Amino acid sequence: MPANMKSDWNDRARENAHYYIASSEDEAAFDASGRRDVSLFFAGLEDLLTPRTRALDIGCGIGRMDKHVASHVGKLTGVDVSGEMVAMARHRLSELSNVEFREGDGESLPVPDAS
Repeated sequence: MPANMKSDWNDRARENAHYYIASSEDEAAFDASGRRDVSLFFAGLEDLLTPRTRALDIGCGIGRMDKHVASHVGKLTGVDVSGEMVAMARHRLSELSNVEFREGDGESLPVPDAS
């Protein structure tokens, strides 16, 4: 199953990552949806986001939400099963020094235990 999932998401990333992640082909709308979703997701939990916080985003795609979480945490690791998505995320958010992206296998997390 993970091999098919990986292949499927790699195909989607090559075809149109913005559309398959947020049903948008416009970069500004895509970015705005990430900002909105981060705000909604963390509403009432803002105290958890500090410069000491380490965050893990499972299924990060091309970093739509990570761009807006990064400024609130000390370290952010994005994980996605699609190597294509990971490469795009690295490119899109290369200016963010506290963010890294890793390709996963769909069955385990590519981060150390208890991290």
